[in-house]
Amino acid sequence: MNYKQTTVSGDSWVRATRVVIENQLDGIPSINFVEEQVVNIGAEQIKRLVSNVCTSMTDQTATFPLVNPATGLATGTTASYGEIYVLLHSLYLDLAAKRDAV
Repeated sequence: MNYKQTTVSGDSWVRATRVVIENQLDGIPSINFVEEQVVNIGAEQIKRLVSNVCTSMTDQTATFPLVNPATGLATGTTASYGEIYVLLHSLYLDLAAKRDAV
């Protein structure tokens, strides 16, 4: 017998909870997505770390399909690892400039 045993129903999914980007000097940039499982049971939400998805960004020409984060549907376009690197580099420079202007 399990004390206060209850039958429950809910839903569960896996999502990226953290993104770690390594850009070491004289190294190959890499990206690591830390995944968590989210379980909704009634009004309670339980989260637990489950896995990682990672890659080095050696091939800047490698592409991947873009997905709308609101709908989960493919947009029909792609982006390259090089474009992601340019976007992140540009975001860093913009944020640093705004911080330094204060």
